[in-house]
Amino acid sequence: MRVTLYEQQGATRVHIDASVTDDGDLEVAGHDIGEAPKKWWGHDDYEYIVTIRKKDKDRLLLALIEARFGDDASAVSRFRDFAREKDIPNEWFTWP
Repeated sequence: MRVTLYEQQGATRVHIDASVTDDGDLEVAGHDIGEAPKKWWGHDDYEYIVTIRKKDKDRLLLALIEARFGDDASAVSRFRDFAREKDIPNEWFTWP
């Protein structure tokens, strides 16, 4: 599974995406091509990757949920709405 996070065209083209590897690791990777990498690195191609290992993905997931929905009394509803917007199946439960 892969999602595009950012794309830029022009003298320097930039592409950044996030993906889950076959081993279950999460990678956020970027690739710059053009003038900027040539100026800074002496080569027109520059790649960079941050990897979160499979064993640490749950910690990251909870940290991202806290950053996005924390400190909000409507966090449960907002989280449900977000999942729906992204077509992610979820189950809603209330009591009584």
